[in-house]
Amino acid sequence: EDYENSMAELHRVRQGYSHTLTLAVSPLIADTVLPSVMKRYTKDNKETEMTVTIFESEEIASQIRNGSADIGLSCLKVQSSSLTCRPLYNDPVVLVAPPGRKPGTGKADEVKDLFGQYLLLTHNHPDYWDDLLRQVRIQFPFVRTMKVTQTHITKRFIKEGLGVSFLPLSTVRAELAAGSMIEIPCEFAQMPSAGAYAIALYENEKKKTFLDFLSHFHF
Repeated sequence: EDYENSMAELHRVRQGYSHTLTLAVSPLIADTVLPSVMKRYTKDNKETEMTVTIFESEEIASQIRNGSADIGLSCLKVQSSSLTCRPLYNDPVVLVAPPGRKPGTGKADEVKDLFGQYLLLTHNHPDYWDDLLRQVRIQFPFVRTMKVTQTHITKRFIKEGLGVSFLPLSTVRAELAAGSMIEIPCEFAQMPSAGAYAIALYENEKKKTFLDFLSHFHF
């Protein structure tokens, strides 16, 4: 084990790395904003070796506490005296549907017709679905739902005409621009926003450099 650790350290030095930063990242953030963050950060910080591991948002705080990761990027806000939790951005949530229909005005009758035609794909985000689904069922008690826990699968189902869903705008911006999905205005519910947070146990120099970078990054 000592030999393997020494060889790993030697390889890091040969590549020009002086330290390693380990990230625990939610699938949603990894699939949307992380690539542009990593591209910019690694370009300006060539001495830092980056390691990225994907965890559900509910698991990220424990990964930080047990030392498995230096920084977590999560869709859930953490309330803890032992962890720091920096907000990164707030993302409006929108109702999206397959192409081929007019967006309409967002009146309740139009949304009722939409839910009558399609399944509502739920729980693809760890934060806002319980409250939002409660509002939907009050207005539309006979809505048919399907739980799909991954955003990229939800988007694929929508494109195939299987259902509609409420998704953070950043996750569907490209599809809306390309016309492979359409946004449906929604007046019947108080629309939530989806947050993203950076979580750490304590802030040493290498963590502070990355966290300060995130705080000035334009998401």
